[in-house]
Amino acid sequence: MMPYNLNEQNYKRVLILGSGLISEPCIDYLVKNKKNVIKVCSNNKAEGNQLIENLLKSNLDAADRLKFIELDLVVNKDELHTLVHWSDLVISLVPTILQIYVIRPCLEFKKNLLTTSYISDELKKINKKIKEKDLIFMFETGVNPGLDHIISSKIIREEEQAGNIIVGYESWVGAFPSPDSVDNPLLYKFSWDPKGALLALKNDAKQLINGKIVTISEKNLLTNYLVDKKFHPSLNLEGYYNGNSLKYKELYNLKHAKNVIRGTIRYQGFTFIIQCFKYLNLFSFDKIDDKIHNWREYLHRILKNPRIQDNIFEVRNKYLSKNVFDLLIIDSNTKISLSEKMFYFNLSLLSISYFEDRYIRKFGFENLFHRIFSVLIYLELYKEDNIVKFIT
Repeated sequence: MMPYNLNEQNYKRVLILGSGLISEPCIDYLVKNKKNVIKVCSNNKAEGNQLIENLLKSNLDAADRLKFIELDLVVNKDELHTLVHWSDLVISLVPTILQIYVIRPCLEFKKNLLTTSYISDELKKINKKIKEKDLIFMFETGVNPGLDHIISSKIIREEEQAGNIIVGYESWVGAFPSPDSVDNPLLYKFSWDPKGALLALKNDAKQLINGKIVTISEKNLLTNYLVDKKFHPSLNLEGYYNGNSLKYKELYNLKHAKNVIRGTIRYQGFTFIIQCFKYLNLFSFDKIDDKIHNWREYLHRILKNPRIQDNIFEVRNKYLSKNVFDLLIIDSNTKISLSEKMFYFNLSLLSISYFEDRYIRKFGFENLFHRIFSVLIYLELYKEDNIVKFIT
């Protein structure tokens, strides 16, 4: 049992739902205030306990104020209601689809709610009830959406107060690692739910560009519509359009704007890697044969397809100016067999074969080859114990 009195008025009781990547910095900030008592709930016991252990290393005096509770908020509704009733503030860091399970007890017990989730159409329907109960339900409090709203609103308001007319709006946001922390060939580190981050790359985009509504299929988003973003001479960045920007024209009252653009920025090369994954069917929702146990079996089956072999042969003849083995030179510290090298070699050529010639000429065949080749090695897709997992 925790030694404090839960009804003690000197404490602020914070309930945090979710133990994912974005939970730790949030809790770390809150627990430094010794007036805060925090309960963290998640259906992932191992992850939750590890989270608390990490936090207590840098907050040695917080053991009495920080507790983890294993909880499935869909199944254990009564326990969730008890915890919400206990709290002064609920911070929900669970997927958007689960937020409704949190909202209901927050409304019932009149508790304020903070979350990073987007405001869905379903949530808009209960806005009247929230106002009637004089509650604060604050959504979209992350980086994107979140900080981009704050910065955009500030700039727009300042320009309007100055009497200026806004004819174009662009917001480019990216949570990517600092250059000194880029220690993997993916050029990225997950700072939030990996599944959500990857699924976002399968969305189409709709933007207002030069007065016209442009709809971009996710199949072309990372290739034909890639945008160079040279914000700073020391950073080599690229951008891709993010979701539907049209609603922001009305939200920000941009009635004169001919461009309303929202995009994501990454280190240059990230989008190429992701597009290669798509071409290799690593982003596919299609069911995989039950006889397939690991990624090597799955990808070998693809490589055996005669049409695929023709694609590999064609790109090899068209762009390969050096001996095959010149391209297979890798870090001497990485010891892999020739068969494994050839496995990654063919997968690299296959993924490149789907790109248009102008794209390959722009970025250079060898540069693209080495980039995807190093990523495939890094992912260790050839290993037998790298099994195929289905994420639901």
